[in-house]
Amino acid sequence: MAAYQYSPFKQDGIRLTTLRPGAPHETLCIELREVEISHTKPPDYEALSYVWGSTEDQVPVRVCSPAGESTLMVTQNLATALRHVRFKDRPRVLWVDALCIDQKNMAERSRQVLKMGDIYRMSKRVVAWLGPESEDSSLALDTIARFAPSIEIGQYDRRPQPSATSGFKLDIDTARIGWLTASPAEMRSIFRLISREWFERLWVCQEIALGESRSFLLCGQREILWVDFRAVMCYMHAFQDFLVEDLYAHSFSKRISLVFKLVSLQPGVSLMHLREDIVGVFKCDDPKDRVYALLSLVHPLDQAIGIIPDYSLTQSQVYRSTALAWIGHYKSLEILSCCEYQAGVDIPSWIPNWAVAPAIQRRLECRPDVHSWCRRYYPPTDVGSETEAFPISCKFLTTVERTASPGTLGRDDFLDWLRTLLPKHIREDSYLGIHSLLEAYCRTLCRDEIRESFFPPSVWDMPQKEGEKALTALLSDDYKHDDALWDYVLFFLSRIEIGFKGRCFFWSTDGHIGLAPEAARPGDRVCNILGCYVPIVLRPRSESDDRLSVVGQCYIHGLMHNEGLLGDFPEHIRPVIGYDTAFQGLRTQYQNTKNSEVRKEDPRVLKLLDDMVDKGLYTRQDVEQIHQWGTSKLLEYCCAGIQHCKLV
Repeated sequence: MAAYQYSPFKQDGIRLTTLRPGAPHETLCIELREVEISHTKPPDYEALSYVWGSTEDQVPVRVCSPAGESTLMVTQNLATALRHVRFKDRPRVLWVDALCIDQKNMAERSRQVLKMGDIYRMSKRVVAWLGPESEDSSLALDTIARFAPSIEIGQYDRRPQPSATSGFKLDIDTARIGWLTASPAEMRSIFRLISREWFERLWVCQEIALGESRSFLLCGQREILWVDFRAVMCYMHAFQDFLVEDLYAHSFSKRISLVFKLVSLQPGVSLMHLREDIVGVFKCDDPKDRVYALLSLVHPLDQAIGIIPDYSLTQSQVYRSTALAWIGHYKSLEILSCCEYQAGVDIPSWIPNWAVAPAIQRRLECRPDVHSWCRRYYPPTDVGSETEAFPISCKFLTTVERTASPGTLGRDDFLDWLRTLLPKHIREDSYLGIHSLLEAYCRTLCRDEIRESFFPPSVWDMPQKEGEKALTALLSDDYKHDDALWDYVLFFLSRIEIGFKGRCFFWSTDGHIGLAPEAARPGDRVCNILGCYVPIVLRPRSESDDRLSVVGQCYIHGLMHNEGLLGDFPEHIRPVIGYDTAFQGLRTQYQNTKNSEVRKEDPRVLKLLDDMVDKGLYTRQDVEQIHQWGTSKLLEYCCAGIQHCKLV
């Protein structure tokens, strides 16, 4: 039988597959037809999400058309999936990428990738095929179905809490140890289920997220709603220490972290979030798909950047054009926070390397005021598509003097390593005259993710006093003989361990402490780059060279909120992070500790503007316009120590 030949599209539509009915052992038979994809009247079909699998030993599928019969070769994985979803007594209309796109036609493939968002979003249902029933998969699905009614998850943070019908309420105890239990056999079956290859594939992130409540997982003949599966995975990620045996706790932790990234994903995320948390850890065959595969999930503001899939470009061209498009669109250099130093790569350090998973596993929650001048940047006109050296304006804050890295230690060894970091007189000494050294170490080790740093505060976040109590216990060995103290230590460890993945602790030449990328080394410079919201570690090429390499973002205690540029905060004002509905994300706001009033405007910027008027530099009308459209050149004028360098 002749091989099937795809016909060019007659209109700007898609193809659908009609899977003819049949018994499991019968030959797979399909029909292909072109349809117009319309938002007002979408065609009736289901979208299949699956793993392609090996291209060896492919299976023929009969394609029936008015012109006669022909064959399409598909992978064993797809053939197995089609046999399981095929109805015995009626046809089933599906969209399947391997069948509905001519994979050998690069131009068609590029055009159809642009439509993937609409294809999955407008489908009647998304069917996620995990594979045949095996390794107690039915027990795993039964356990998940039992847990699901007792769990609700937050819309934005995906934190689990007891449902109204669970019989529990959210308090300090349930926030720490959970409210549901599973047997060792049940947890092992779930571990084997989520270890299936489907959970590793990059393309499924988009496919399942766009299906939302219409998606379900199919394993053998058993199915479960995606929303139920998502809730249980969020719960198990939060309370894994109390659910999993030590024997395979490390393996489960790695796997549930991956699955948590998948279930937490939802439409409307930023391109930077996808780079930081998603694309590097999931698998795909074409490195260019690390940019293209999830474009349909990004926020409309990021879609306006105008990234168009083009498989004729090289990998480095795709990554470079993406970075320059982002910088040009937003007039910002925030994308530098996604960069990490990698020796031996063929792209400049200021371009995020989408092909490599970020070493840092948890990004910083610092989000300065979106109206701050420090976030504004207007790229120079001479930055072209082939630029190797990217010009920046920055202020160098300090220099790395020494570092200490835990590597990949187990919990007990990590605990011993942590104790070596702590100064003997941590309770008595002060940190740069600001506050106690104990407070500085506590907030640095957990990247300032403490209850007092968020507004409103949440029961999920650790109070600063509890962190300080845990550090004090570590120094005294008292925790070894006191179960209550051990609980404090364990809770503190759970908050800081993930933050050390890909990071090292560092001391600077002027007495600051912080967390830097693991690649940081003595002599690296910590700086504020105009247009980037978080401090960046840079590596000079030489003492006489103004070119530097990006090492990565860092946490440096006391300099996280542009203190190096704008100075210290007024007395009784502290920065807090909260969800801003207008901004649709986390951002830094400013709380008066006397009356708890929270404002969105950075008081230091307002004072700077007032000073300009008082000195007669600008009129009040000019200042209001400057505040709205402030430029990096104006910031250079107002802040001492700004230097001009080039990133390579």
